[in-house]
Parts: sequence; structure tokens; C-alpha cells
Amino acid sequence: MERLIFHVDVNSAYLSWEAAKRVKAGEPDLRLVPSCIGGDPKTRRGIVLAKSIPAKRFGVKTGEPLSMALRKCPNLIIAAPDFKLYSARSRAFKDLCRSYTSLMEEFSIDECFLDFSGTSHIYPNPVALATEIKDRIRDELGFTVNVGVGRNKLCAKMASDFEKPDKVHTLYPQEIPEKLWPLLVGELLFVGKSTASVLNGARIMTIGDLATADLRQLIALLGEKTARQAHAYANGVDDSPVRDVPEEAKGYSNSITTEENVTTLETANAILLSLCDSVTEHMRASGMRCRCVSVTIRYFDFKNRSHQSKLDAATDSMSVVYETAKTLLLEL
Repeated sequence: MERLIFHVDVNSAYLSWEAAKRVKAGEPDLRLVPSCIGGDPKTRRGIVLAKSIPAKRFGVKTGEPLSMALRKCPNLIIAAPDFKLYSARSRAFKDLCRSYTSLMEEFSIDECFLDFSGTSHIYPNPVALATEIKDRIRDELGFTVNVGVGRNKLCAKMASDFEKPDKVHTLYPQEIPEKLWPLLVGELLFVGKSTASVLNGARIMTIGDLATADLRQLIALLGEKTARQAHAYANGVDDSPVRDVPEEAKGYSNSITTEENVTTLETANAILLSLCDSVTEHMRASGMRCRCVSVTIRYFDFKNRSHQSKLDAATDSMSVVYETAKTLLLEL
């Protein structure tokens, strides 16, 4: 049976969901003006969690401090994060997706995989089906998504990251040399900055270079496990299943890579605040509590340091997790 996998990805989710709420209330559309989600609009402290396309044109970047974003764009409209709204909107678009197939895997709050393998008699035209799902989300829920279509999760995910917003893209095996291989190697799923830097040092610049590289050379550069996975992904090979029942979470985490080095504790704490808010919101939504808090820093040279602390009592309180995380960061 030939596999058919969709990846549905909300375009700039946090900002889109806030914008759709405001439009429904008769307010201006944040997506059409320089705007962002992040921190406290009154104090203008925190980091950019999501940005509009007009804000991007001013050079505003996800992960940078709001103070830096405001220097680039003094008229930037800032909206505070609303994680209850995000959870509700996430459920709404995933419920719509689930109405087409029960085999759906939640990949993150704003992404999911849909498995349509063996349904060609019901859905003979995959692109038409993807377009229908995309348009229903836009027309019924008020925000846009990209849908990637492929024979596995990797290709569907890579396809959904092509031109945005409100698009359907395919990445079938015969399209890989044309659509995937010209991309920079750092754009391949799970190839981080550190791995990309090592590959670039070996003159492996594009995904195509990686796909055609000698596997023995890659193992010498990256180690066997990473090399084999990267080489397979570069060739569009991925056998991982779409899991409709998620694996039990052993922990809850969130992280962000900033565009520029963070050099002050004040900025670092602002980043921690947003991460702690997101993590504890997810914990509460799942009815879970934690007994241990851990903080990890990755430095400019890609070296990691971690520190953790056990709590006296299990908690889902953002303030408790945040105060613990601040102490751990200071000790680091």
C-alpha cells in the first residue's frame, strides 16, 4: 500500500490566532500591520514569540527581545500571549482535521500529521483534498495553514515549509531532486546549527550535497546514528508511522534559539518567563504536575550546560516553576 501523509502547519500560529479573535470582534487585523506576540505590551519587556509579515519586513525576528524589535520598528503593535486561546484554537483546527481521518498525530500545538494511506478510492486527488482542508480552516476558523503532501512524514513536513502562507505543496519521490536538494543543508528537518556547521566545513552545503555524500565520510564527521539519519532524510527516506495515540510524556519542555546572543540576565529571565508560561500551560491542559525543574543553556559555541532542582511538592504553577528556573539560571 502506497503511503499518503499530510502535514498541516498553522501560519504564524500565535499571531494568527490572536488576529482572528480580534477580527471577529471587529478590530483591525494584526496580520496586515507590523505586529507581534510577546511579553507585556505595557512594559514592553519580553521576547518576540511570533511576528506578522509586515513586521518581518522591518527585520523583526522571532526570539529577539521586544526592546530590539521596537528599535527596528517603533510603531510595532505588541499583543500579550494568551495560551488559553492558543489551546482552544489548536483543538479547533485539529478537530476539523480529524473529521477527515482518525489517524492523526499531534506534532505540536500548531502542527499535525494526517495519514490518508489506502484512501485513494475515497480521496482520489490528494492536492484537492489538501486544498479543501486548508480552505475550510481559513473560512470556518479564520486563520490560514500550509499543507504539505508526501509519501512519508519527513517529506510532508518539508513540503509544508515551502512558500507561505495559505499554500499546498507536494514533495513526492520524483520531486526530491528539484524541490528538496537545492535547499541549504541547515533547512533539513533535525539538522541543527551545530550539525550544519560541521557539514559546511566539509563543503556539504546543500541537502543535495548531503544526499550524495559518502556515508563513511558522514559517519566520521557526525557519528553513525546522526549520519545515517541525516543521509536518509536528505534522500527523502523516513519510515516513521503516524501515531494517533501519543506516547506517554515523561516530561514537558520548551526551548527557543535566539537570533542574537543573550548577554544580560534581564533578557534571559524574560525568555525564561515565556517558556515557563508555555510549559506549565501544557502541563495543566494534560492534568499533569512536575517534581523537578531543569534549565539548559546552549552557548554561542554550541556547548550545552544544564542544571536541575527537585521540588518539595509537585506543581503546575507557572510562578513556582519560573522562580525555580530563575535560580537555576543564576547558578549556571
